Amino acid sequence: GCSGLTSITIPNSVTSIGYSAFNGCSGLTSITIPNSVTSIGDKAFDGCSSLTSIAIGKVITNVSQQFNGYSNITSITILDGVTSIGDLAFKNCKGLTSVTIPNSVTSIGEQAFSGCKGLTSVTIPNSVTSIGDRAFVVCSGLTSVTNLATTPQKLSGWTFSKYGTLHVLPGCKAKYEAAEEWKNFTIVEDATTGMDAVEGTPTILADKIFSISGQRLNKIKKGVNIINGKKILVK
Repeated sequence: GCSGLTSITIPNSVTSIGYSAFNGCSGLTSITIPNSVTSIGDKAFDGCSSLTSIAIGKVITNVSQQFNGYSNITSITILDGVTSIGDLAFKNCKGLTSVTIPNSVTSIGEQAFSGCKGLTSVTIPNSVTSIGDRAFVVCSGLTSVTNLATTPQKLSGWTFSKYGTLHVLPGCKAKYEAAEEWKNFTIVEDATTGMDAVEGTPTILADKIFSISGQRLNKIKKGVNIINGKKILVK
């Protein structure tokens, strides 16, 4: 009920947020939930009518219904180190227009973003190997999906309800055209990693080899590598 509270810092020493902890904090506009937090009590953020921005850590794996239906939230940042986005995590966040998914995430749960009608684009990092059923259904504004995986994830059910433009990495279009559900998109090979060229001699040095996500590698691996600043597909 602290209606005058506009901001709060949760330190890394905090491991849980209790039942109804911030209930009625109508002036709170943003919050960062660090990776140390492993549980959030029911109704912890009920009545936070001004809460529009959330940065959330590892608790997202079991957050389930906590932010379900928060139509006022417009921006979600998932902190680096999170490996899983839980089922129903942000279902029906109708005002959501922006979500940042880090390269540490390997799975997106069932209905994780279903009903997020304001979401117009999303980038799925190459670390994601699993996307749950109906993860992006009823996302009526979702017209652009970027998938940085060199091999399309196997979709087991109805994952999308709208098929706009799918941006994939060069050399990957044929794989997506042959993959169930992904083939329903208009597929273009124009996705980039955002990396600038790596300067150096033409010799392939160990410190000039990177993964497609920008992680430095000790040796060349199968898939797309960044070698001396150029994308190289290794089969």
